[in-house]
Amino acid sequence: MDANKGGNDRGSYTLQKLHAVWDKPAMGRLEAIVSNIKLYDTSLQSLKPTELIVDEIIDAYFGKLCFDRTNCIAFSATVSSAIFMGNYRSSVFRVPFEDKETVLCPTNTGIHWLLLVLKPTSKKILLYDSMVGSLPTYTNLLLNWRAFLQAVKYPDYNLWELTVQSSPKQIDSYNCDSVDEFCGTCSEKRSENAMIICGECW
Repeated sequence: MDANKGGNDRGSYTLQKLHAVWDKPAMGRLEAIVSNIKLYDTSLQSLKPTELIVDEIIDAYFGKLCFDRTNCIAFSATVSSAIFMGNYRSSVFRVPFEDKETVLCPTNTGIHWLLLVLKPTSKKILLYDSMVGSLPTYTNLLLNWRAFLQAVKYPDYNLWELTVQSSPKQIDSYNCDSVDEFCGTCSEKRSENAMIICGECW
């Protein structure tokens, strides 16, 4: 069988399975496990156009991006959001990341998703935001990160800096493009790119 044809057939099968899940009432059925993340029918429903993508879909995708890449890890959306929004517990364990080249941190501000990419070697934070933000908001992200590092006794925590990167601009209330574009799950592309998330499980 032609390799490309096989890939296309597999992608079509995955999309058929995804649409079959969409067509059924959401009952909390386990549909797949990707990057050790359990995805239920309710999770996959969030890949529909105009739906807000749930944390476990984002975690599964970023986990796949770092799979088999020893120099890359992804913090879960819950951990990233807690750290960068200043809601981490003082008893939080130190997260091992300093030996990585890239750390992906999808972060929810409560009303909006941001993507922060850590570069531990240079102590840089690259911020991708699809909405125009204010300097104090961005400054708080950096201060919260430094406070977390200080709390877990990470050396040179005050040397970290944050820079805002170019990012697609958001045109509606449900596509946070800084995360959606990175995930390949924008509204018009969600079903096509869902195979990246769960294609290996069906």
